[in-house]
Amino acid sequence: PSTRKAAEVVTKYIIIDMYAKAVQGMPAEDAVKWAEAELTKVYV
Repeated sequence: PSTRKAAEVVTKYIIIDMYAKAVQGMPAEDAVKWAEAELTKVYV
């Protein structure tokens, strides 16, 4: 079941933006760190 927080993650395109950052040249590790920070803002 979807939760409010999960819906917020989808609405903010956090996972999609992580992939976009990596495709546009950001090192993959940095893109994952960015996404982790954004997810932490939502879930913590």
